[in-house]
Amino acid sequence: MASILNVNQIDEATSGSGVHIPGHVIQIKHAIYGTAVAISSGGYVDSGVTATITPLSASSKILVIASMQFRLNGATNTDVGIGWRIVRGSTNVFTSATAYRNYAYDASDDVEHRGSDTFSHEDSPSSTSALTYKIQGIKYAGTNVEMQNASNQSSMILMEIAQ
Repeated sequence: MASILNVNQIDEATSGSGVHIPGHVIQIKHAIYGTAVAISSGGYVDSGVTATITPLSASSKILVIASMQFRLNGATNTDVGIGWRIVRGSTNVFTSATAYRNYAYDASDDVEHRGSDTFSHEDSPSSTSALTYKIQGIKYAGTNVEMQNASNQSSMILMEIAQ
């Protein structure tokens, strides 16, 4: 005969240590931002998408998943593009693999391009202090580059993963 264990709740044996099962999600934080942010310079610009998480364990990983909305507009026969990075505090923890997403425009296609990029990164902060993550964008050429144009919302999810 097989044994069956039925429980309604599992409580930790000692206060503060928590019940951690490796590979499981301990907590989730979610951020949404829908205000347009123009990128007018050649450097990285804060998108406004930011979230804070306080890991329960220093051995935890933080999985960052971002979905960023953008609008690109270029002149005839120019390339425009946008690149992304994830910053924890003041530390860059991820930069787009190709650095920029390029969209070529030609004489027959002198219109704006709206789209979204989704990317993720697993961070190992080794901390139990509050950690603030933010998404930054950088433009590649083009005349007009905006994040969250026309109130299109960008978002970020932070998940603490037990180790």
